[in-house]
Amino acid sequence: MKILAGLAALGVAIGLGFWVLVATTAPTPVHAAPATNPNTAYLTVLAAKNVGVTSPQAAITMGHRVCAALTTEHVNRWMEGTRLVSVGYTGDEAATIVGASVASYCQDQSGTYGNQSGY
Repeated sequence: MKILAGLAALGVAIGLGFWVLVATTAPTPVHAAPATNPNTAYLTVLAAKNVGVTSPQAAITMGHRVCAALTTEHVNRWMEGTRLVSVGYTGDEAATIVGASVASYCQDQSGTYGNQSGY
């Protein structure tokens, strides 16, 4: 029962973290600028939000992996955020990674938040 409550709290934290990222008007944009190299934009967002990565190439690979999960594996953003938390990222970091990945590499997936019914 504690695990179920913990997972529910984690889901809420990831969801809230993502929407806080989208809703804030911080000086560093979450979405990539149209004329910016996608890799540069992605890495800039991760750095601005203090998301630690082992290397720029590993981070870029992770961003493409997020988009692959959303597009070919039919995973939604919440599920992908949960996967990132399971490998050691915080809820805020996972939300940043997913949001920056979508903004930089797969903008067609910008509406894939929540479950398959559109929640």
